[in-house]
This record gives sequence, structure tokens and C-alpha cells, in this order.
Amino acid sequence: MAFPEKYSEIEQKLGQPLAELIAERRSAGVAWRRIAIEITARTGVDVTGETLRIWHHGITPIAARVA
Repeated sequence: MAFPEKYSEIEQKLGQPLAELIAERRSAGVAWRRIAIEITARTGVDVTGETLRIWHHGITPIAARVA
């Protein structure tokens, strides 16, 4: 999947891969919306939880991993 320019801008401002940050937060049980709020606060780039979820649809939600 080709990511939009906004994705690169976020990574540049974060100083780390966005997928890494999302994987860390999701594995800690943080909701997509809360991650988006954090990213916007840290980078000044507006992004929604839904956008993050679409960009990273392969990252399994916590509830889906509970047996």
C-alpha cells in the first residue's frame, strides 16, 4: 500500500516509524482514537483513528487476540 504524504510527514515529526508506534500502543490496549490524539498532539498533523486503522489494518486489535 502506498501511503500519502501525510504519513511521511508524521513519521518525520515523530522520529520513528509510525507502524512501530501504533504496534506499541495497540499491544498496550490503546484505542485507535487515543493513538490519533497522541500523534496529532506530538506532530501537529491532524489524523483520525479511522485513518490510522485503515493505514494499519493488519495490526490485530487486542480483543481479537483474547482467547
